[in-house]
Amino acid sequence: MALLKSSGGKNASGDWSNRPSWDTRLKRTPQQRVPRETTKELIDYDQLSWLTSIPGLSSKYSPESSMDAHRTFMENYHRMFLKPTPLSALPSKTASARSGYSKGPEKSKHTSLMSVGSLSSQKVGQLAPLQETSHDIRVHLSKLHREQRSENPQQQRQACIRTLRKILRKMPFERSAREHHTVYKGLQLFSMMADQVSDEVLKEMATVAKLDVWRETGVPVFGNQGLHLILKGTVRPQTLPYIKLLSQVAEFDCPTPIMEDITPELGVGDCFGTLERVEGRESNSRILTVLTQDPCEFLIIYGNDYKKVVEQLEHRDKSEKTQLVQACPVYQLWPRLAVGQLARIISWEQFDPNWVVVTEGSKAPFIAFIKSGECHVLREVEALHKLPNGQRVKKRKQVVVGRLKEFESFGEVSILENVPFTCSVVTATPVTMGVITEEKLSELDDTTRQLLLQSSAPNFAHLSQDDIHDEYMSQEMKREWNEYKHGIVIESINALGIRPGYGKWKKT
Repeated sequence: MALLKSSGGKNASGDWSNRPSWDTRLKRTPQQRVPRETTKELIDYDQLSWLTSIPGLSSKYSPESSMDAHRTFMENYHRMFLKPTPLSALPSKTASARSGYSKGPEKSKHTSLMSVGSLSSQKVGQLAPLQETSHDIRVHLSKLHREQRSENPQQQRQACIRTLRKILRKMPFERSAREHHTVYKGLQLFSMMADQVSDEVLKEMATVAKLDVWRETGVPVFGNQGLHLILKGTVRPQTLPYIKLLSQVAEFDCPTPIMEDITPELGVGDCFGTLERVEGRESNSRILTVLTQDPCEFLIIYGNDYKKVVEQLEHRDKSEKTQLVQACPVYQLWPRLAVGQLARIISWEQFDPNWVVVTEGSKAPFIAFIKSGECHVLREVEALHKLPNGQRVKKRKQVVVGRLKEFESFGEVSILENVPFTCSVVTATPVTMGVITEEKLSELDDTTRQLLLQSSAPNFAHLSQDDIHDEYMSQEMKREWNEYKHGIVIESINALGIRPGYGKWKKT
């Protein structure tokens, strides 16, 4: 709405109708032009002309069509309809050619009509593939988000180095867990990094890796501070060796001799320095030193950070082993000093399902503390076995008499007293155990060994032969009852003609 002032005054008749006044008028809205409807051609008239000229079709001179002409027309009539042009933003999807007998020409307005003689020379099924646009959004999203990965190791290393340079510009506390994992996967591609330490240590090293940037040339970089991975530029070693591995015992002369320019240059992907600082040398000493030849960027893991990582992992591992021993009922009242001595000699082992850990009648290979998973305890029993001919013979079978679950142990008495194990232990699920071998057990003092012997007892030694026979009969009766029920159900289903997996009972 708008207020408009109308100009005017008193007219000759004395009427004040023309005096100035304020009126409200509606604004005029601009007229919008409706776009004209554009018609698109839907018929290819060249193809239509060819179809109508097929010899043998019905016309005013021939009221009936021949079978060959009718078949040719029905197989090629769809060619007279023009296909809509696919949108430029959507990639076209090539559809498979329609199979069938075709005598028509390719759809083109620039080609002349084919003669009747050329129709008979065409082969069956030689239609060109039609370009169709898929309107399924999943097809185009998969193309948009598809990650192009090269199988060339050199290209993989280059892509990995670009990713590392981008991520390492952040400080370690600014990176996300996903970025730390990306750095860990990148370090696995470089043997100088991955071959020195275990995967667990390498994963923790990825969380403390930093970026060291040198923009000037001819600057010395001291390798005794940490292990360097070259991400950009080239360097020339000043001394040999220029790298010290953890498993390598290197001797360094004092004073450190400076090498000439005959030493080879190190490029992207090479390493220099050390994870463990050389004893008796300062961090800025000349050993393991290189000179920058270009502006360089290094991934560096400082020796102090590596030392902290190893200490943290050792402390974490010791805490897990201590908690595992204390969680077992037999060792809950043990003093902390004795538990710590046991935890110090424990090593981790993993077993797949159905793995026989101990065989009945043989000596246990180690003392085991179950961290995760479950084991079945089996005892042998002599039972009658019915043969297919009806004859019964005696046969020894194994019976499940118990289970060993998390935070339970076994094998102490067999190892300490050198006696055979009274039952068999088989893993039922993937199992992780902390084990103490007989060689490691010799590192314990006599007091701890006596305490271990006094607090241990044979596993399932209270079971008599009658108990084992009763358990065997119970399991056999349960098995036979389940087989009987299953047979009755199958017989009832088959009697009514129902077949699971067929017809309307088929699971899709």
